[in-house]
Amino acid sequence: MIKPSCTSNANITVTSQADIDNGPLSSCANYAEGDRVIINIKNATGSLNFTTLRYTAYIEVNDNPRLERLDFPLLESSYIISVHNVDSLSNIFLPRLSTDASSWDSTDVSSVDVSVYITGAPSLAQLEMPYVTEISELYLRDVRGTDLNGLGGIKVAGDISSDFCPDLSSLVSFRSLWMSASGVGCILDFSDLTSFGDVTLRNISSLSLYSLAAQKVPVNGSLVLDGMTRRQDYNAYEVDIISTIGSNANITSNSNLTLDFSGLTTVERSLFVANNTNCTIHFDKLNTVGNLSIIDNTNFTIPMLHSLEEADNIHLRGYIDTSHGNNILPSLSHAFDTVIIEPWGDDQFNCSALLSQLNNRIINKLFCDGINNGTDTTSATSTPPTGLSGGAWAGIGIGIAVFVVGVVLAAVWFGFHFKRLLKDIEGIKSLRRDHNGAGQESRHIGITDSHQVEGQGIAQEKPDDQIQEMPIPPAEKPDDHIREMPSRPAELPGGT
Repeated sequence: MIKPSCTSNANITVTSQADIDNGPLSSCANYAEGDRVIINIKNATGSLNFTTLRYTAYIEVNDNPRLERLDFPLLESSYIISVHNVDSLSNIFLPRLSTDASSWDSTDVSSVDVSVYITGAPSLAQLEMPYVTEISELYLRDVRGTDLNGLGGIKVAGDISSDFCPDLSSLVSFRSLWMSASGVGCILDFSDLTSFGDVTLRNISSLSLYSLAAQKVPVNGSLVLDGMTRRQDYNAYEVDIISTIGSNANITSNSNLTLDFSGLTTVERSLFVANNTNCTIHFDKLNTVGNLSIIDNTNFTIPMLHSLEEADNIHLRGYIDTSHGNNILPSLSHAFDTVIIEPWGDDQFNCSALLSQLNNRIINKLFCDGINNGTDTTSATSTPPTGLSGGAWAGIGIGIAVFVVGVVLAAVWFGFHFKRLLKDIEGIKSLRRDHNGAGQESRHIGITDSHQVEGQGIAQEKPDDQIQEMPIPPAEKPDDHIREMPSRPAELPGGT
């Protein structure tokens, strides 16, 4: 049997072990690292062992419901490994697949080439990649195996997305992390982190973020902690190493948690804490925040904010601890927009300290539901705003007043001119009556009305006749003097 020749851009389909042993892969054990070789595994069953393959560009395993095991004992390099819809697959071995840790910047994964995508593998129990220390993307969805321990060597990652908790304890930095472990216990232990980007954690049973060097770590993107419930047999959530959050922080719908953000000083955009139950959260050193909202939490006391100096907006609704006095924002130097305080409980909250900050222009606008809130002034009200601001209502009032004055003036002006118009009409009617009387007298003696029109002729009107222009008499020269004509000789008496 003649074995096929090797090509540098091969697309090889594998359906059984016989295709590996007798097909192109058997004669091409020495594919170069740069060759664009694509391996497509389709409709395979049982186990597949790629005994000679060392380099490949892309491995795709799709729709192999009876495939149980994949071995790549010599594979050293592959850009993409994509595995989908493999219900029976339990093991994937890549013992020599590696990236050179010395060649990568621990804070930059833009040049990392290895990506692994696994979805629809409910039976997967082992994913072995011990020498992969950098990975561009790790995508694990609908993978129910909770004992995957072959990823513990990854130190630098681009994007990680998983619906279970793999071992990632060696992580130093990553660009984004999305992790949800609904229905299973999940413990995350990141002891070596130095920086990370966006973090979204849902339904995590225990979380430990700490630094062996006791240094604070910035979150360069956003932080989301949602739907997490602490199990009694697991440790608490340790997040005190976080120093700053570069975007938004959302802490929502959690229960029975103690979250200690005692190292957090800055949240660049918004900090939103809502709908948590039986939780305790500490923001002891929070100094600067964009928009702060702590609202609608059950069996929850709004944390102390004694270090807060600057915020755009502040909205607090819930149980407020006044054991240290009514000045709940003692370090506030500037609230650039609005502060809304809506205390819960039987005792009325004293707003006097906040009102003093309003009067001293530390707070721009204040809405405080309590006593001594300055409701006799125009700057504060006892309830949060529900419509237009006071300035807007003042503008509307001024506009209405101007409109009413304008209507009155217009009515007076029209009335005055209407009376004058009536007088003019009466005068015209009187003139017409006089004119008609004169016309009738003229008609009795056979003379029609005559009028001079702009000195150009005599217009003579007859009843039911058109106006005709009469000859213009010679104009008198302006410089001629009237001369007396010689008088005729008087008639002698008795002459004939």
